[in-house]
Amino acid sequence: MGHKEAQAECIREGTIYAVKASGVAAVISTVLTLGAVRYVPWVTKNINYTGRALIVSAATLGTFIITSEQTILECGRRHYDDPAVKS
Repeated sequence: MGHKEAQAECIREGTIYAVKASGVAAVISTVLTLGAVRYVPWVTKNINYTGRALIVSAATLGTFIITSEQTILECGRRHYDDPAVKS
């Protein structure tokens, strides 16, 4: 396996894990945001629909970026020691 194949594998792996993690983060942040809107009067008064959507999307995007970066770096470290990639 050459450098290009290892790079493509790491990017693919990072994308898959990041999509899964961001899906979970989207569900959790949506449930928490809607729960806060329902039970905390301050949130209902001070955060409009756009703000609520931004909370969910920021949590989702942040999770995607962090997970993909960590997964790609971990995969790169794993392939760095692989003698088949070095040749």
